[in-house]
Amino acid sequence: TLILWIPCSIFSWQFAQNFNDPTTLAAVDFIQATLIWTAYYGILESSQKAGTFGKQIVGLRVSRLDGQPLTFARASSRYLVGVLSSIPLGIGIFMVGWTAKKQGLHDIICGCIVVRNFAR
Repeated sequence: TLILWIPCSIFSWQFAQNFNDPTTLAAVDFIQATLIWTAYYGILESSQKAGTFGKQIVGLRVSRLDGQPLTFARASSRYLVGVLSSIPLGIGIFMVGWTAKKQGLHDIICGCIVVRNFAR
């Protein structure tokens, strides 16, 4: 969150100068934050490391069910679907605790799995 706070704040400060209406500014902030977060997850989870900095630190990686790496589109979709699946009381995220492969709803929808990275 701290890593993404910096670019989001910079964009927010820039846009604040251009929009006087608080509703418009809030909408623009939401859009730019969504784009920054989606890019972060898309780039890092489709990279050779296959995970965000947090996942890398704790030794996890994200892959397709067949073990292949994620494409940028799939990694970005996984993030966006994850946001949507957390809206109804976080149930889509809590599913990790009761599914056989420990997948959240976003993992099931996007055909992904989070596994331990033994090649750290």
